[in-house]
Amino acid sequence: MRTFSLLIVFGSFCLAQKVPSNLDFEQGAPGEVPPGWYVPQMLRNAGYSAAITREGCRTGSCVLLTVPESRPPNTFGNLMNTIDGTPYRGIQVVFRAAVRV
Repeated sequence: MRTFSLLIVFGSFCLAQKVPSNLDFEQGAPGEVPPGWYVPQMLRNAGYSAAITREGCRTGSCVLLTVPESRPPNTFGNLMNTIDGTPYRGIQVVFRAAVRV
């Protein structure tokens, strides 16, 4: 089983959340995709998945991203969250994450 990195998309999408939520993955139950986050449909169809876990995390909760053993060539897995970037225009944003592969 392999794990892959995390992707957060900042943008002005009509479905984007106005305020970032669940950035620490504390909401939701272990074994489920964290609320507010999603694995793109194409990747879910290919067997990629994401689930909250509380084991092996630096603090609190984290997400385990898994890929199928026979993953399609030249693909990667990701977990996404969209946030309306309008309130952050002209403001320095600091992004910190811990990723283990």
